[in-house]
Amino acid sequence: MSDKKHMNEILNVIPRVIPKNSILIFDTGGNTKKNKDKIRAMGYHYLTLKRKKWAHIKRRLHILKSSMMPKMWRP
Repeated sequence: MSDKKHMNEILNVIPRVIPKNSILIFDTGGNTKKNKDKIRAMGYHYLTLKRKKWAHIKRRLHILKSSMMPKMWRP
């Protein structure tokens, strides 16, 4: 089962075991607009991670690696 679907099942159980106005903490697997909207509508708060934008990170790593190469080895 994917994290997004699993998170939806968990959200159905939460009102029975966690008091309203609590903070729910979860990773990027459950971080969807639908899940976050549901959490807020249920009267909870949340803390989660943003998905990484890999293109941005790969570009910076390439620049870093290029700058660390000796000048004679650079393309």
